[in-house]
Amino acid sequence: MLRRILRGLNRRVARLDRLVGRRLTGADCPATRAARSQLHITRLRYRANIKPTSNPAFSLSFLENQGFLNLPDGYYKPDLVTEIGEQVSRVMQNKSLLRPSGKPNADGDYFSWIVRSAHASVPAAERLLTPELKDYLEAHFRTHIHIPMVRVYRNLPVPAEHQGVKEYYASRWHWDQRYLSMLKLFFLVHETTVEHGPFHYHSVPTSSYVLQNGYHDRQNYDAAESVLEDPARMGQFIGEPGKALLCNTARCAHKAGKPAPGHTRDMVLLQILPSDKPLARNWMELASRTKSLGDDYK
Repeated sequence: MLRRILRGLNRRVARLDRLVGRRLTGADCPATRAARSQLHITRLRYRANIKPTSNPAFSLSFLENQGFLNLPDGYYKPDLVTEIGEQVSRVMQNKSLLRPSGKPNADGDYFSWIVRSAHASVPAAERLLTPELKDYLEAHFRTHIHIPMVRVYRNLPVPAEHQGVKEYYASRWHWDQRYLSMLKLFFLVHETTVEHGPFHYHSVPTSSYVLQNGYHDRQNYDAAESVLEDPARMGQFIGEPGKALLCNTARCAHKAGKPAPGHTRDMVLLQILPSDKPLARNWMELASRTKSLGDDYK
């Protein structure tokens, strides 16, 4: 009897924590986690005590207010884009170098695959973190950066007979349930159109709006779907190879699109967090062996 009462009380406290967090942060984040996240980055800044660049390459206010930032077209040199594309194409042909991600269907088939050791198979991806971009990220966080995860992955079409309620990869609108300061750098390996099932995202203001207007959780958001699927509000990460996007996936509602039959979508992803220590020289080797600190893959 007492256990049942305590369980019920814990559920009510957790529900209240989540509702207050949504009001305070505009993200799907419990208030207690938001407080820990803010305390965490404050401590990191105090310990690091660095002076970031006063002339960052890109807008700091746009990323902070909107939660995302498209890097300029052509930011990465064509030879780097080509080199990454060739390395990804090569590794994707060798199933022994991949591991499945997401959930399988009843037949045990997976629709998303991740490169096991990105530092060994796609070493050129390390050059995505340019000195200029590193300086910008340190200016954004106002401390050092840490890259705990690098992922190179491919999303496949989900056959019509398997589509429905089950989510084989992160194809329903959600927020990552981790640090509110977390950023992800997404990099297009090949030309990506709506047919390739691109990454979908919303700005922080729109994300905050849907939380207060019909979004319950990733399985129940019918009342907010008209806003979430509004093409005038929704961002779709499409474009030529080499296009890059910074996105705070803990503050921006987002989902993976589903590739159409005959299409796949390849992406390189760097997960970026604040730190009190300078970035390790072998950061990519360390990161490509680390499990995600995020919710799932996009």
